[in-house]
Amino acid sequence: MKTVKRIIYISAFAALGIMPFTSCEDFLTAENKTAGGQTAEDYFSTPEGVATLRTYAYSQLKNLTASSDISDIYADGTDLYTDCRGKTPTEFHNYSLSAENTTVEDFYVAAFSLVNYANAVLYYAGEDSEYAPEMHFLRAYAYYLLMQQFGAVPYSTIYINNSEREYPRMALSELYPNVITDLETYANDSRLPATDHNGNVSQRAVKTLLAKLNLAAGWDLETTLTDAAKGTYSKEGTTYFAAAAEWAKQAINNEGLSLTFADKWSPTNEGNTEEIFSVQYDRAGYPGDATQGGHGLQNDFCSYFGDPTATGLKYCGSKRAPSIKSQYLWEDGDQRYDATFMTTVYNYSGTWGTQGYYAYYNTADLSNEPIAYVYFKAGTLVSDVVQFINDNKDRLVTGDNVNVPVVRIMGNPLISYTYTRNLIDEEDPDKGKPGASDVDFGVVTEGEDSYYTFMQFASEDYTRHINDRANGPTQAVKKWDDPATIQEGLNTTNDYRDVVIMHLSDLYLVAAEAYYMADDAGTALQYVNAVRSRAGLSGLGSLEGVVPAFSQIVSSDFGTYTALDVILDERARELYAENYRWMDLRRTKQLVRYNVAFNNAVTSVDDMSSAGEIKWYRPIPVAEMNSNTALTSEDQNPGY
Repeated sequence: MKTVKRIIYISAFAALGIMPFTSCEDFLTAENKTAGGQTAEDYFSTPEGVATLRTYAYSQLKNLTASSDISDIYADGTDLYTDCRGKTPTEFHNYSLSAENTTVEDFYVAAFSLVNYANAVLYYAGEDSEYAPEMHFLRAYAYYLLMQQFGAVPYSTIYINNSEREYPRMALSELYPNVITDLETYANDSRLPATDHNGNVSQRAVKTLLAKLNLAAGWDLETTLTDAAKGTYSKEGTTYFAAAAEWAKQAINNEGLSLTFADKWSPTNEGNTEEIFSVQYDRAGYPGDATQGGHGLQNDFCSYFGDPTATGLKYCGSKRAPSIKSQYLWEDGDQRYDATFMTTVYNYSGTWGTQGYYAYYNTADLSNEPIAYVYFKAGTLVSDVVQFINDNKDRLVTGDNVNVPVVRIMGNPLISYTYTRNLIDEEDPDKGKPGASDVDFGVVTEGEDSYYTFMQFASEDYTRHINDRANGPTQAVKKWDDPATIQEGLNTTNDYRDVVIMHLSDLYLVAAEAYYMADDAGTALQYVNAVRSRAGLSGLGSLEGVVPAFSQIVSSDFGTYTALDVILDERARELYAENYRWMDLRRTKQLVRYNVAFNNAVTSVDDMSSAGEIKWYRPIPVAEMNSNTALTSEDQNPGY
């Protein structure tokens, strides 16, 4: 039973003010709950009131995982995604971010809201409450995100319900030990289930977060950057890395990756055994307009398919299309490519859901469905694509369908095979027909005045191609697809897929990174190879000397491909579009190196700097700087 999912939609009656440390007197302010004038203090001191607070605490996770524009923070300004259809790069993508950015402010507020809701439950229920371990986890998770995005931040373990304005930043050297030590108490707490796949905190989730916290602490406290452009660093210790490896090992608990990658991410397999912790959504349980209560992750990580009500395809916001590196990231035989992207999009003639984009999920037999778009992996042989077109001539037709079929080999050049209609010239019937130099996949005759044929076109510049509005979409990520998406009122709040934020293969790669940094490359390799094996790939003999699948597009500025790069790019494939990438690159000190090499909006270290200071963190929001009396201009992060 999805406990949290079933109670998450209680309408809010209490909220934080604009900033968590500036308007805290507004948090859970007293208001009459009954005709007798019951106060907030009275209400939240009851079992019902505490249970309601617990619900609010969990619900704050939505603002940190699937709110509007949340992927700007987690995914932009990395090597994996790029702008498309002429969109202007976000401030996150081109590193022009300022302290006035509202997305950063919203994130900061949401994280500290979670902290204060968790502290409120502890205040009213007490440390002996059944909810106490959950609240310590949620508070620690909020601080984990804050430390990754902002570095040093104020630290509070008490419920703030007064007008106090003075909250100094705590150094990471104090923050990490405080958060880790506090959370360790609950790793084996009997008030938590050993595991849970329905959105509730478990002992396994606590151990997973401890692994992530210790891994981040190792990088932030036990390594020192030596060259940002090269991504080089010195290592002064391994204490935190060893602890991260041990916590990851305990959390994994000898469980193998038993699901196929496609089954793991199937919308019919939510709450599967590999899920460790997720944020819950439920269309059926939403009390209002169902088009307004979900999130928009399925509308992200794709380029525009056109008006979905007309095309029958998914609504896509032209944000975070695959970068050129992403197109070359996948090795031959990697099952994750087809399980991550919608590589075959079906055509549409008027029936929503069982035709068009969502036919993939809702139509039992797709063998005769007409096809709109097909995306082959970079490096696919032209002869294989030609064979596919010839084998599927009857399905690659417009006819009564809305969309003109296109078959593509993704890469640079990007090669498109486009279904075109040509009018027959009455005076010269052969005029315009494919000649000897054209790629002719056969002529489909329609009437006496025209013919249809597939013609080959190549774009020598991938980035320029996908930014031309006329060129059509790239492949869309399908990890977050909701097959029950409603055609009427299509928007970015119509997706009710649970948002998985901790899962087993992520944990495997956390273990790999931790063991590698703790000087145990052999064990690290075992975890990497376990992930590769599930993906249908052969194991690596070593983490050193690997030639990446995208080696043909790596610039000399990128330098030598290292063991750390192997782990990071395994994370890129396994966790694509899961909003880990910016934190992964910042944590491992590869942020500048990867952006200069693969981000089309960044050409040098200077692009990621201001006044000679690299923007390794997000800015402390200006509202917090102005209102928190413990902060001065010197507390602002470098580069802002």
